Amino acid sequence: MQILTELVSKAIAKSLNLEEDCFLNQFGKRAALQARFNYYSRCQRPDLVLGLKAHADGSGYTIILQDDVEGLQVFQDERWLTVPAISDALLVLMGDQMEVWLMLIYHVILTG
Repeated sequence: MQILTELVSKAIAKSLNLEEDCFLNQFGKRAALQARFNYYSRCQRPDLVLGLKAHADGSGYTIILQDDVEGLQVFQDERWLTVPAISDALLVLMGDQMEVWLMLIYHVILTG
């Protein structure tokens, strides 16, 4: 889990043209990692199911291993959009903590 987290953190930083270890430095050497494993079987009547309520993850980011069952939605442009399921793909969602860091980083860059 730690190796995957480090790889993802470095990849995100690199994609933003930031120092490779900038997020690892923010998380710290002994950052708390949490793992939760959920399995949602295909539902025959999704119109009758109430999933998780709308929320934002408070973490730096969340890594989701998808299967072929769609159901994850994101709120964008004032509407809910279903995220296409890509079997065996890792989906990385930015959390509140990462959003704050990025606002601080880019604010400093723009005004610095």
